[in-house]
Formats: sequence, structure tokens, C-alpha cells
Amino acid sequence: MVVKAEPVKQNTQSDDENDLFLKKLRLELQLAKLALETEQLNHRRSRLTLETKESEVRRLEGQRREDLRELIDLRALVAAQKKEILILYISEEELQGLRKEYSRLASTFKKREKTLDKVKLLVDEIGVKFDQQTLQLTQVKETLTLSRECKVCLQEASLFVLVPCGHTVCGDCRPHLKGSCHLCRGDIRQTIKLHL
Repeated sequence: MVVKAEPVKQNTQSDDENDLFLKKLRLELQLAKLALETEQLNHRRSRLTLETKESEVRRLEGQRREDLRELIDLRALVAAQKKEILILYISEEELQGLRKEYSRLASTFKKREKTLDKVKLLVDEIGVKFDQQTLQLTQVKETLTLSRECKVCLQEASLFVLVPCGHTVCGDCRPHLKGSCHLCRGDIRQTIKLHL
């Protein structure tokens, strides 16, 4: 009687299952690494944003403290006026006037709070514009640096202008021109030193 090799099939099946399980674990590990890297990038971005706005927030907090001090002073003034009312038995008309003044002062404080919120929004907008202008200035600086470099060696800054064509060269390349411009091949009558 011949015995069939079914246990071998089971082993290959369990090996396949183990391989699949290992692949699954590797994929989960890769996903976890990607999630961690994404979280780290988000943390760095939020930290940079926080650092750029901290100074403006401090300034706004100082303004808010000043507004709160003014409000406290106004409340103290109102409290003192209330005491005077009780002490002097002020007439009803005068009391109504004080109430109106208190209402006016309270509405002024609310308006200042709204103005402070608007200022915070403006500060955010200014931060974005500042970043854009910084990028533009960096690009202009790079353009100016490239426009000042010698067109022959592309390393040194141009210090001489060729007459009459107006092209420029550095001090090291000027002696090697031999009477004609390196760009337009026109005759050079003279060279003039630039003072930048």
C-alpha cells in the first residue's frame, strides 16, 4: 500500500501562509514608518509656523494687556462713580447719564476687542506677504549675482566694461581678449573699470 504525501502539502501551505503573514507584517511596518515620518514633518511645519508668529503674538498680547488695564481703570472709575452716587444721593437724571457713560465705555471695549481680532488676521496676512517678498528678494539677489559674473570664466565678478559694445569681463580675463569682444566679436577701443 502506498502512502500519499499530504503532510507535505500542508507544510507548503503553512509556508505560504507564513510568507503572506511576513509580507503583511512588513507592509504594516512600512505603513507605520510612513505615518511616523508624516507626523514628524507635520510637527516641524507647525513648529516653524509657531516660531514665526510668536513675536507678533507677544506684541498683540502686550496690546491686549494695555486694553485690559484701561478696562480695569474704567471699571474702577465706574465703581468710584457708583460710590459717589450712593454717598451724594445723585439725582435720577445724573444716574441715567452715568449708566449711558458706562454703556458707552463697555461698547468701546468690545470694539477694541474686535479691532484686536482684525489685527491678528492682518498679522497673518502680513506674514504670508513677507514670505512672498522674501522669496522675490532672494530671486532678485540671485539674478543680480548672475548678471555681475564674468561672461568668459563665469566665476569672478565683472570689473571692466568694453567700449563701444558695453559687454563686461573680470580682471583676470581682460588681458586675454586680444582686441575683440568675447560675445559680439566687435573691436575693443578701450576698457573702463567699473566701481560697484
